[in-house]
Amino acid sequence: MESSENAGKRGFNEQMHSTLLKGLIQGANIEAARQLFDILKSRYPRSAWLNTNMMVGELTLGNVKLGEDIFNYYIKEIRNEPIIWNTFIHNLLARDEKLADFYFEKMKQDSQVQPNFYTYYFMLQHYRRKAKKDRLQQLVNELAEVDWTSYGTSYSISLKD
Repeated sequence: MESSENAGKRGFNEQMHSTLLKGLIQGANIEAARQLFDILKSRYPRSAWLNTNMMVGELTLGNVKLGEDIFNYYIKEIRNEPIIWNTFIHNLLARDEKLADFYFEKMKQDSQVQPNFYTYYFMLQHYRRKAKKDRLQQLVNELAEVDWTSYGTSYSISLKD
């Protein structure tokens, strides 16, 4: 722990700023979160933490289009990985089911990432709650055709054995 004479001399780092942003979002203060994010995105343009927190904030409390823009920036400029797709789809389902389905289909067409156990879990959970039997059956049929080698981690295991 820093001594009192050194306190504040180093300033906040990316993790601290991300924690502040997350606190504003969890406190439902989306306007303040947007203002902070606008300042921080130039300081940390490739921050996965900041971009993920703000994306989730926009999808849950704010403007879905802004959340979508952050997601598209993330997969193009930071990393194109299943976890961000899953986070995006999971949070989008409650606000815009059709758009979530669009991105789910887009994920299946992507050459770098594919839906995994968690993607289907979020989709099945949502449509079960909504009692959409046709969509549930469609997902179950797709799931029956999947030959996964992992649950979405980097560890290669056979789930069909």
